Amino acid sequence: MKKTFFYFIVLLAIATATMAQSVTVRFTARSTNGQYHPFESVRVENETQGWSQRIDYPDTIIVLGTSESIDVAEAIKEPQIKVYPNPFAGRTSTELQICEDGEAIVSIMRINGSVVSEYNGFLKAGIYRLNVSLVEPQVAFLCVSTRTGRTVAKMVNTATGTADKIDISYLEGYSSQTKAVGIGPFNVGDQMSYNANYTSSNGITTSNTVTQSQTTSELITLFFTESSSTTLPTVTTSTVSNTTSSTATCGGYVTNDGNATVTSRGVCWSTSHNPTVSNSHTTDGSGTGSFTSSITGLSPNTTYYVRAYATNSAGIAYGEERTFTTSASVSLPTVTTSSVSSITSGTATCGGYVTNDGNATVTARGVCWSTSHNPTVSNSHTTDGSGTGSFTSSITDLFANTTYYVRAYATNSAGTAYGEERTFTTSASVSLPTVTTSSVSSITSGTATCGGNVTNDGNATVTARGVCWSTSHNPTVSNSHTTDGSGTGSFTSSITGLSQNTTYYVRAYATNSAGTAYGDERTFTTSASVSLPIVTTSSVSSITLSTARCGGYVTNDGNATVTARGVCWSTSHNPTVSNSHTTDGSGTGSFTSSITGLSANTTYYVRAYATNSVGTAYGNEVSFITPSVGGFDQNGASNAVFSVASGRTVHFSRGNLQYQASTGTWRFAEHQYDCIGNDNANISSIIRGWIDLFGWGTSGWNSGSNAYQPWSTSTTYSDYYPGGRYTNNLTGSYANADWGVYNAISNGGNQAGMWRTLTNAEWNYLLFTRIASTVSSTGNARFAKATVGSVRGLIVFPDSFTLPTGITMVGVNSTEQAFSVNAYTTSEWSQLESNGALFLPAAGYRIGTDVYGVGAYGNYWSSSYIDEYLAWGAYFYSGSVSVYYYYRHWGLSVRLVRD
Repeated sequence: MKKTFFYFIVLLAIATATMAQSVTVRFTARSTNGQYHPFESVRVENETQGWSQRIDYPDTIIVLGTSESIDVAEAIKEPQIKVYPNPFAGRTSTELQICEDGEAIVSIMRINGSVVSEYNGFLKAGIYRLNVSLVEPQVAFLCVSTRTGRTVAKMVNTATGTADKIDISYLEGYSSQTKAVGIGPFNVGDQMSYNANYTSSNGITTSNTVTQSQTTSELITLFFTESSSTTLPTVTTSTVSNTTSSTATCGGYVTNDGNATVTSRGVCWSTSHNPTVSNSHTTDGSGTGSFTSSITGLSPNTTYYVRAYATNSAGIAYGEERTFTTSASVSLPTVTTSSVSSITSGTATCGGYVTNDGNATVTARGVCWSTSHNPTVSNSHTTDGSGTGSFTSSITDLFANTTYYVRAYATNSAGTAYGEERTFTTSASVSLPTVTTSSVSSITSGTATCGGNVTNDGNATVTARGVCWSTSHNPTVSNSHTTDGSGTGSFTSSITGLSQNTTYYVRAYATNSAGTAYGDERTFTTSASVSLPIVTTSSVSSITLSTARCGGYVTNDGNATVTARGVCWSTSHNPTVSNSHTTDGSGTGSFTSSITGLSANTTYYVRAYATNSVGTAYGNEVSFITPSVGGFDQNGASNAVFSVASGRTVHFSRGNLQYQASTGTWRFAEHQYDCIGNDNANISSIIRGWIDLFGWGTSGWNSGSNAYQPWSTSTTYSDYYPGGRYTNNLTGSYANADWGVYNAISNGGNQAGMWRTLTNAEWNYLLFTRIASTVSSTGNARFAKATVGSVRGLIVFPDSFTLPTGITMVGVNSTEQAFSVNAYTTSEWSQLESNGALFLPAAGYRIGTDVYGVGAYGNYWSSSYIDEYLAWGAYFYSGSVSVYYYYRHWGLSVRLVRD
């Protein structure tokens, strides 16, 4: 499981947390110019309860709702975040308090769960400033995770920023106080007000007053108004983009005005390091924030240095230096001319290749031609697209027997360039075509096959060709004839409507604009009367659960064309074409047939057949029996075999495990694709409905005082320890904690001990290691994502598997693909299931009584633990298939196996 998914779960867990009865309030102090102050005291007033109290340093962390003095390490464990301002435009400053030294992860996460920027490293206890920048207007989350806890703050960005990033700086000399105290009476939601004092060089200074309904623990910033001297502004330089031969785009971001108005800002550039406003520069407004600058008047192919600047009354400040190089100057393109081909009396084919665009887009390209040397686009020409690369041009409207000159051309903003000149001569005037007559074959009592070959078109397109025949010599197209396409080359003609036992004469013909030419004459005699064909049946091979291969051989057509042939089959003797059958071409000779739609473990009888004008003849009968790889036995175990380790195989149950609390009954789902979904939110000890998302090891076996029943919604990790110890797996002495070992399954043999859960090693071997069949050209096919009916999930193939005929499968063994790429009806799934396929529905997961990810995530427990909080399981969604870990108290799906 990827880290973004982990953060997404953290957000969900926080969103469902129960509000505490006491709240912790901490304070920081800042002057209006952004400086932090170690203030001396805070005046706390409960306007609802009617009391106030002054809290002196260092007791500036308070716990409302308790009267006891509390150690800060116990009062505050999780990191604290204050985002100000929020919403913000592109950038904002954030205060972060870390409670203990240690490793920390600070990240910005979009609302869809993807991480756009992240810091992962060591942070010591104290206060930090986080400068957050977001490129796009969006809602995002600032997430902080440490050993002592996790905190998430929502951020709203309303404008375009310079980058997606986090800059973290430690505020030296400012750390959290060392203890917290409880003061007057308090209820969550009381109206509270706070202000602070500190002694400056001008005497006691009082902060602003913050008044609010206090419902949650938080960090409150109190602001002091204090004058400060003017300093230079602070400005950063943006990345250079959109570079051409003479222009570029840059800009910057004024992050601090130095306590004086920024009167001008922009960028300055030079061919030397550290440019200033005495060099070329832009003026792009005033004030703080981001700006964009257009750099113009540049020289081609030159390296420049650029810095952003900002000016206030204290002077001019510069950002970091950027460098860029302009592109070369524009020149004419480079183009070559292809050889001339396909030359006729009026047309030819040429083209070219634009090898270089001269640093500007080629807007037109083609060829130009003339009867004089060095043709240009002012002569006849083609237009064949734009850009670089090869192109082909059709040259038309030429004169016969004429010499032409042709050149390729290419045009960009610099002008038009030409390739080398080619020359060609069109062909001469048109004459009759040349055609030969093929031998006559496939002669029956009423038909025959002939044809011909047009070897020369006479310099004009052959518009019609075929054969003509008669009972007299030298037939022409005024006699019976066929029309078989146009152009040169060979063709085949079907001669029909003949009389039996009659001699005919036949010639091929070809027609162009000059007339019709004939080939040499052939003669043939039709056969006598027609009878049934003669056909034999081949042996049956490639037998699967639902398919087989057979065929036959038509040895004699009975003096009439065999119009249909194939095989027919039935579970009874002597099948005919009124039963199931194939159609596999026509004519005599051998053929192969694919038999489909069979049932497993069934005896079938098959015969080849052949049909001509007299009727249908049948070959000898053969029989075969389909295997029984798929299906389920009387206890609900699949007949298909799945390897889960070297030398160890299992049979999966017919569906996911389900439980009814009101009767204490376990069962398997009726179909492999069945899942309860969001109704798992109704989980309780007395519900009459069914659930199928269980905490780790919640079989109901009394393995210790913390054992929980299948309907448990506890989120305490230790409540899911078999025998009271987190290091116990659901195997060996604690196997009864496994859902399938201790309990009888009502439709799974109805006795304990018949079923168990795979270990994490077995899940890994099943999905990623075992040797299996080839499916859709993918060797060792183990799984593919799919949708059955409306249910998304993962198909797992048995060790030996054949894809049913007519069903396609893509993305075999692909971990990153959508469920929708393979969509099957329940009828199609029945064919896959009959061949032994396993389907794991994406049933989602449960935390307490909240259900998430139904139809998006598939999560299946293993019997193996990982640590005191986590246990292993199989996991898949549209972007991954893996074996990963889950919190023990999560409710996941269970699919049991039998050895």
